[in-house]
Amino acid sequence: IANLMTRRIIKITEKITLMSDGVLDETLEISGNDEIAKMAEAFNVMAEKLASIENQRIQFVSDASHELKTPLSSIKLMSDSILQNPDIPKEQIHEFLCDINNEADRLNRIVNKLLNITKIDTQLEKVESNSFSFNSGCSIKLYLISSKLFSSSPPKSNIDT
Repeated sequence: IANLMTRRIIKITEKITLMSDGVLDETLEISGNDEIAKMAEAFNVMAEKLASIENQRIQFVSDASHELKTPLSSIKLMSDSILQNPDIPKEQIHEFLCDINNEADRLNRIVNKLLNITKIDTQLEKVESNSFSFNSGCSIKLYLISSKLFSSSPPKSNIDT
C-alpha cells in the first residue's frame, strides 16, 4: 500500500512540475476515493481553471493589440500621405492632421484603459493576498469587464483603414 501511495504522490508531483514549467493542459487520472484522489481531483480543477485563464489572457492581449494597431495604422497612412504628396491642398493637410490628432487621442484612451485594468488587477491581488481568497471567477469577471472596455465602437476617421 505504501508503494502505491508513493507512486501516486510522485505522479502528482511530476504533473505539478510540468505545470510550473508552463504546461497547463496536464491532468491526472483519478483512482480511489482517498485523500490522494481528492488531491488529484483538486489538481484537475485547478489545471482546467488555469488553462481557461491563460486562454482568456491570450485573447485579451490579442484584442488589446488590435485596438492599438488600428489607430496606429490610420496615423501612419495619413502622415505618409502628407509626406509623399508635396502638392496636397492645405485643407486636406488640415483634415489629415485633425484625424491624426483624433487617432492619437484614441490611443491615449486605450492606453489609459489598459493602465486602469492593471491598477484594478493589482488592487484585487492586494485584497486577495491580505484579506481572503477570491475564487477564479473574479479573474474571469475582470476579463469580461476589461473586454467591455474595448467593445465600444471606435470613433470614425475620414480615412478608411
